[in-house]
Amino acid sequence: PEAPEWGFRAMAQGYYDRFPEQFVRRVKEGGNWLFQHDYTWLENVEDYHFRFNETPGSYLGDAAHSIVPFQYTAPGEVWMEWKERPKDPHPTYEEFMERFAELQRADASTPYQDFDGVTLGQFAEAIANSAIHTKEHKYRTLGWHAYGPTVAFITNHSPSIPGWNLYRLQMQNVKKAERQAKEEGAELGGVYIDNMTWGYDNWYNYRQEHFAYSPYPLLWDDDKTPVLPVAFTQYEYAKAIHDQMRAQDKLILANSVFPEKGAVCYTHLVDVPGSEVGPRWGHDLWIQRLRRTMAYRKPWCLLLTNDLPKLGPKETGLAEKEQVMKDSLLYGLFANIIGYRVPRDDYEACRYLFRKYLPPVVLADHLGWRPVTRAAFEP
Repeated sequence: PEAPEWGFRAMAQGYYDRFPEQFVRRVKEGGNWLFQHDYTWLENVEDYHFRFNETPGSYLGDAAHSIVPFQYTAPGEVWMEWKERPKDPHPTYEEFMERFAELQRADASTPYQDFDGVTLGQFAEAIANSAIHTKEHKYRTLGWHAYGPTVAFITNHSPSIPGWNLYRLQMQNVKKAERQAKEEGAELGGVYIDNMTWGYDNWYNYRQEHFAYSPYPLLWDDDKTPVLPVAFTQYEYAKAIHDQMRAQDKLILANSVFPEKGAVCYTHLVDVPGSEVGPRWGHDLWIQRLRRTMAYRKPWCLLLTNDLPKLGPKETGLAEKEQVMKDSLLYGLFANIIGYRVPRDDYEACRYLFRKYLPPVVLADHLGWRPVTRAAFEP
């Protein structure tokens, strides 16, 4: 390294110098990430410096506030409604499969509401083609979903699987969003990828027919059985979207880009990496340091989701929200601390914190972070 006395920092700079294409910043201006936040009623909305919208309500409205709108996609799983089933007890695997069989027996020509231009038959075909297998050659399921009466199949989102597959379903909604934006006289800014690293990317797919479609090598489990890691197909999915967005000069915003947890690093495929955080998790300084190192000068966004069902509803006080912003300031990370599904009063209650901490974060984002500063002091 050029400055070995700087240790790991010098190594990081050496990596940036050797692989500059992986760290190109394509975002003109960093800012906060929106998820189901209605900002349209706010006065002086620029206090919050919103710049990336996962759930756009109006493409023209976003454009008027210099906010980039994205279309939601999610690799790794697909959800199937089951509204008529009682919440308890937890469904058995046999019940899961009977529910799926009901879907397959339904009128195949019926439009399926969650994916544009897709029928129930095509949706069922996509699950059948893309679902991964356990070592026992069963579908891998997630169980009762905390957000509502739905069940999930863990899937291989590879675009190479023949016929209807989960990648193809996701792209149907991207095309729809592009049409809607044009109809408004605006433009879709890119694609949002949810759950890049969410635990199941450490799982294995034992479905042997999927092996032939992977551009990446297989691994072995502890019993020396050949497996296709889900992380590899997550990466294939992200790389396909990355290539598509580059060709269109559009961006990728992604959630759960956790270099400290994942089996694979995705930051070089993403223009705006993001992470959900809580009042007492996800914003430790060592984590912030690692995220900044992996993203280099790309904007990194944090989103306070304090009422995630798995964590249980929590009231997050202003002191806890301020601590998230303090922790983010050191490495120039943007933190939307408003919270998820909160009343309008919470927006105003947080305004002074955005006014206090955002200006130095915006300045740091503009100037750019570097690992070797050559600054020193005498203690």
